Amino acid sequence: MLDHLINPSSSLRDFRLQIQHAATDRDEQVRKVTAAIDTISGSRIRRADLTSSQEKLDELNEGLTQLRRDNDKSEFCRPTHACTP
Repeated sequence: MLDHLINPSSSLRDFRLQIQHAATDRDEQVRKVTAAIDTISGSRIRRADLTSSQEKLDELNEGLTQLRRDNDKSEFCRPTHACTP
């Protein structure tokens, strides 16, 4: 218990080793978390791209549906039929 008072260099050396060990543990944890975040980020980017593509597809389908309706109306209103625009 009084060892640190009798031999302060030993106590300081032990403290430095503890700090070094803690820093090594911290660096390992940071590496693991960074790898996990990279994995998650990749998945989130793919999901966002998929959502964006789905939204574009939905817009195109809506436009195609409207175009078909317009074409059906114009076919019905050909000169053989009496209709007004």
